[in-house]
Amino acid sequence: MPAVTGPIVFPRLERFRWSASTHDGLHYCSQLFHHLQFPALRSLQWSDNRATDIRYLYSPRRDPRLDLFSNLPASLTTLTFIDLRPHFERQTVIQHLLNCVPQVCELNFVECSRAVVGTAVRAIGRPLHASGADYGQQQEPREEEQEEEGEQEEQQQQLRSVVTEPIKRSPGSPILPNLRKLTITNAAGWAILDKVEGEDIVDMVEVLCMGRKDRERFELVVNPESSWDHGKKQKVLGRLKGLVRDGFEVEVGIGSRTLDLS
Repeated sequence: MPAVTGPIVFPRLERFRWSASTHDGLHYCSQLFHHLQFPALRSLQWSDNRATDIRYLYSPRRDPRLDLFSNLPASLTTLTFIDLRPHFERQTVIQHLLNCVPQVCELNFVECSRAVVGTAVRAIGRPLHASGADYGQQQEPREEEQEEEGEQEEQQQQLRSVVTEPIKRSPGSPILPNLRKLTITNAAGWAILDKVEGEDIVDMVEVLCMGRKDRERFELVVNPESSWDHGKKQKVLGRLKGLVRDGFEVEVGIGSRTLDLS
């Protein structure tokens, strides 16, 4: 790929879909991700079913996806992940991607591994360090690599400031604090992985509701029902009804029906 020396701006683009289905595709586009800017972007669909790339296995904090996600504009409201494989959970990549986009109000998982969805659910509403996604425990790059990365980061920041003002994140900020709708559709099953626990989902809803100043409605849609009902349905329903009694507006759709939380 020819060298990119300046920002590549799509000033009017509101919807963008990226599909990475080859082993080397992400690596070859890593330079491009430093320069892409979508100042009017409202919706991003991210499809990624690659195998884990050994280049980022020991230092996933340098994963090139983060270069793109950390530069997404404040206008972004909807984020959809499609066909994410379990390596997103093992490397804690998903938590770091979500931590880049606090502006997102609607999050969708379509045909993603339940391990990935479960990891995301347990992280949403909590600070990044509380979700166990601390890359400080990973293998550190050599000193010369750190110097090179520092120079590259300075250049990237200069380019990014040309059009898009980066979202500012204070230490300890929760992941996706503005989330108002979560949809989980056809969570793919993997032989050795458990389903997404209903109680984990309710934990997330409680954390989000309690952490907000407003009482805006939170909507949860899970399809099919098997992704939701894991033998603890009554306890889960009781906790959701408790939120409604406390004055929070919560709507839950399971399969083709809406739960009665009154």
